[in-house]
Amino acid sequence: MKPSSIFKANGNISHYHIKVRPLEGAPTEKEISVSGVNSTQISIGRQVYTISITAHNSAGGSTPAELRVPANTAKGSNLIITERTSGRDGGVIVKWRKMPGAHGYVVEWCAAPRSPHCDLQWKKYNATVQSDVIVSRDFRPGVRYEFRIYGSTGDGEHLLEKKEGYTKELASSVKPNVRISNIKARSFFVDWSPYPLDGSQEGFVTGYNVFVNDTGKGCSQSDDMCRFYIEDPNKMQLTITRLIPNRKYKVAVVAITGGGETRSDDSGADTADDDCGLIRSVLLCLSSVISMN
Repeated sequence: MKPSSIFKANGNISHYHIKVRPLEGAPTEKEISVSGVNSTQISIGRQVYTISITAHNSAGGSTPAELRVPANTAKGSNLIITERTSGRDGGVIVKWRKMPGAHGYVVEWCAAPRSPHCDLQWKKYNATVQSDVIVSRDFRPGVRYEFRIYGSTGDGEHLLEKKEGYTKELASSVKPNVRISNIKARSFFVDWSPYPLDGSQEGFVTGYNVFVNDTGKGCSQSDDMCRFYIEDPNKMQLTITRLIPNRKYKVAVVAITGGGETRSDDSGADTADDDCGLIRSVLLCLSSVISMN
């Protein structure tokens, strides 16, 4: 939306005027006025619509911002895979492939994706543009934004691609919930599910580091700290082997994002006695006694 200079000079917006008009069928038009908010919900049919929004203050109305909503085929959107993108210069990089026959493109996003009122924003481009760094004063580090790219044709805007990204990734504030089970003399099982991977995270979780600390000789009998890297963020379990019997261990699991590692709490585990080793010793002793006799 590009307000006039007179409109910009006269302060706060008092209300928005919205016109909704179908491009097919009966030439009916729905008009509503909203004040005190910058978003609202409107019910429309499945055909193509044009939505025009004008902001008003004491000087009058701004230049209308117009968006066409394509026909709803109940397909398409669910078939498009959301691709990851990255941040740059305080914004989010959005690129898209050229659509044959398109005379322009529209990129839309929610300025407040974690709020019930998404505060829908959009930006238009001509047919020669296929990328941009979307910048907004509403953007915050550690918040995941989703962008929908539409190709503009004579019958409306058609969804082409979906992107998601952060202006800046942060380390996750959610600590993995670590559990240790099936403890044996030389191994135990670690899992840390459930763990959220959705937009509630402050960064894309790309994997995990599992640290096993033995205050004695180390989990491999040579290192004081062992690190196991899990490169699949959907894998949330690991069996730790080559441990020392009857030893105290500390285990920590941290999630890895583009912003770093989570802070973690240690979980303790005591490996069991090596019963097999004890049995072997007893058998050797009995064998020696029998051979002496």
